[in-house]
Amino acid sequence: ATDVIIKIVALSVDPVDYKILTGDFPDKHPAPRGWGSDIAGVVDSVGAGVTRFKAGDEVYADAIRHSPMAEFACVPEELVSLKPKDMFFNEAATIPLAGLTALQ
Repeated sequence: ATDVIIKIVALSVDPVDYKILTGDFPDKHPAPRGWGSDIAGVVDSVGAGVTRFKAGDEVYADAIRHSPMAEFACVPEELVSLKPKDMFFNEAATIPLAGLTALQ
């Protein structure tokens, strides 16, 4: 009830995706699963328990566990953030994994 359905506008493919694809990364989320890590898009709908987002919001999200190489992604609310208004979708789609990597 706390999932956000996002219509994907842009996504990024990161080094971890390549490693999963080639079998060089222990994927804790086995097939079937799509690849791609981070997305940016527009909220299509939200679960009843979602409090931070509404339909039409422009967002980006860490969707590595949620098969983002599709038209829509269903992502837990805690993995979604509002996209800055002055940022393009393709720029926002590069933030989640790279940003968390930089924080390490």
